[in-house]
Amino acid sequence: GKTQLEVYQNAIYKENKNDIPLHTYSFECSGDIYLCEESNPEKDTGERCHAFTLDTIMELLQVDRINYLKMDVEGAEHEIFKNFTQFDKVDVIALETHYDKTDTIHLLNEHFIFVNIFIPTCLSTLSCPANL
Repeated sequence: GKTQLEVYQNAIYKENKNDIPLHTYSFECSGDIYLCEESNPEKDTGERCHAFTLDTIMELLQVDRINYLKMDVEGAEHEIFKNFTQFDKVDVIALETHYDKTDTIHLLNEHFIFVNIFIPTCLSTLSCPANL
C-alpha cells in the first residue's frame, strides 16, 4: 500500500495550549528540546510551539486507529496518558522513559496486555559494552 507521511510543527502535551516556550538542556550540543511554561531565560531557545493532547491530535487528523504509536516525550509520559481516552484505538505503544515511571507503567497496564521495559544499568555510566 501507499504510505502517507505528514509533518507538523507542534508538540504533544498534557493539555491544548498555544505559544509555549521551547527550552533546551544545553546550547553547546544537539540535544533535547522540551516544553516549559515557567520562564527560564538561560534555557529558553526563543522558539514557541502550539501543543495538543493526543486526543485532540486524533480528532483534528480524523484518526480512527493507531497501529503503532512511538513516543519520546522526555519524562512527560504520565501527564500525556493520564487524560487520554482512546486507548482502545491504539494497538501498540513504544516509548522511552528516563526515570522511575511506575505510575505510567500501571496506567498503561490498565489498557494493554503487556508492558516490557528494558533499562540496561550501563546506560547511566560512560562505559557500555559494545554489544549492547
